[in-house]
Amino acid sequence: MLALGLAHLGDGSLEEASADFDMALKLYQEQQQPLGEADTRYERAGIHLAQGKLDDAIDELSRAIGQVEQVMKTLSTPQQWSMFLRQYPQFYAQSAITLVRLNRDTEALVQLQSFAQIVGAATIVEQIRVYEETIPTSSDEMTEEEIRANKDLVKRLDQLRKKLKG
Repeated sequence: MLALGLAHLGDGSLEEASADFDMALKLYQEQQQPLGEADTRYERAGIHLAQGKLDDAIDELSRAIGQVEQVMKTLSTPQQWSMFLRQYPQFYAQSAITLVRLNRDTEALVQLQSFAQIVGAATIVEQIRVYEETIPTSSDEMTEEEIRANKDLVKRLDQLRKKLKG
């Protein structure tokens, strides 16, 4: 179901993708597969973001990260934690970006510092930098308010990255 949802997402069928992800989530929960649940929640968050539903997106992202960290805690050593978490930087980056969009910059920094403490900051800093570059800050199709909001978002994400680099 997750793969089907991704296929629908790829062709722009958000409603069908959402229904597939809902079904996949239910199956992963029934089968007690926390990483499948985490992946599904991450994809559901993407749909919420595409629809501008930031609160719903951060809820899904927080739950996805919670599932990942629950599995991580079953591992024995910090080295294992690091190797495991290296698979999920996009979860943390997207969560931090969403938190910044919700004006919860401090919470975003704390979350990323926690990730960076285990894995290192380089990967997450790069993910945020790449995202920053995709944010339009000028366009004939954008209102002045949208341009101003995007410039502010870029500035705040840049500040977040600088704080992570230390």
